[in-house]
Amino acid sequence: MRFSEALLQQIKESDLVAYIQSIVPDIILEPHGSYYTACCPHPDHDDEHPSFRVWHNKDGTWSFACMSCHSGKKDLTADPGHRNYGTDAIAFTQWMSDYKGSPHILSFEEAVLKVAEFFKIPIPAEYKPKMSAQEIYFRKLQGLYHYYFMLYDSEPKEYCKMRGLNQQDAATWQIGTDGAKLIFPLFDEHKSLKGFISRTVRDESPKYIHSSAREGFIKSEFLYGLDKIDRSLHSVYVTEGVFDVITATKYGVKNVVACLGTSFMESHAQLLKKNGVKEVTFVFDGDTAGQNALKNAIKNARAVGLLVSIIILPNNLDLDEFCRGRQYRSKQNLEVLKQFDYEYELETFAQEYQSRRNMLQNRYLRHILSKATMIQDADEYAMFCTYILNHFDMRLEQRNVREIKTNLAHSVSAKTQATAKTTTKATA
Repeated sequence: MRFSEALLQQIKESDLVAYIQSIVPDIILEPHGSYYTACCPHPDHDDEHPSFRVWHNKDGTWSFACMSCHSGKKDLTADPGHRNYGTDAIAFTQWMSDYKGSPHILSFEEAVLKVAEFFKIPIPAEYKPKMSAQEIYFRKLQGLYHYYFMLYDSEPKEYCKMRGLNQQDAATWQIGTDGAKLIFPLFDEHKSLKGFISRTVRDESPKYIHSSAREGFIKSEFLYGLDKIDRSLHSVYVTEGVFDVITATKYGVKNVVACLGTSFMESHAQLLKKNGVKEVTFVFDGDTAGQNALKNAIKNARAVGLLVSIIILPNNLDLDEFCRGRQYRSKQNLEVLKQFDYEYELETFAQEYQSRRNMLQNRYLRHILSKATMIQDADEYAMFCTYILNHFDMRLEQRNVREIKTNLAHSVSAKTQATAKTTTKATA
């Protein structure tokens, strides 16, 4: 595909600073005379010092370079992260798509179309790519979801009512239906359509069906709701499903995203960090599966330098159920339950330690109590209880005291038993 020189020149003269800020929302471009500086935004470059430059050329065009990993011409045989694409907006678009693990490196033609779309530069019809089946379906869906939700009573509409959602919620999240299922469009942080997720409203399995990797949707690189977060807050709640996000947001909880039932991976954490997030709070389902998923989620978030908090919901609730039960008090009720990840892990260790200690104590308790038959008088019994308390960190329960009393009854006089009774009560 060959583009006209006039078209390419118009792109090169468009405001590169504004374009870069749209691609990398959290970048801070500081003006320094005739150029701007920032830490390098490339995913493969952990730039600790501002190595990135953007400047306006005398001929009206714009240029960029990272003085550390992208400065001028590079050997095309170098590592993929150092390929030379040039120094304009088109080059920046290709460069940012070329990173370790990238699912797709943009071609020159794709980059031109992407930049032209941002600056609203008209593209000749012969250059415009044909709409994909996804895009065609979505455009049809956009026209239909009002029809389904606002005019007729249908199973999906009744299901949404049962889940506490109304017509405004359907419009906000652009929820549609194909008649038997709810359809949720999946937008990335740039508000580009990446796929769909459908949810049956009947007692059928599977409940949820996602767009596939073959269709270009990769769950490990996507978080539902990321297109709606307020990046100035620098924190998000991470939950599991679409209803968790929609209901929590409806009742005042800000910046909620979901990993759509999959494990929270390091790629998810990198995605959040790229969008300016510094702190993540995990609100997974209260069941065993949800709690088991927390361990890896904490590790993966920590691996990229995010601060981590945990919320354990009571009674095995999920976030959707929790917020529907509390509605406009949802945010306050969640904050009360928040704890740092190290608090959560220490509490988990403490519970496990206590459980194992109790198990070990119960294992040896019978052996310990059997030694009570050797006691001859109340003084020995008091010494016996004190020894157990000091060396086993264990107070004898009343049932154990009764057992010792029974043993004492066979060897200690009535008078000694009466003294032992007083001593036993004080020690226990």
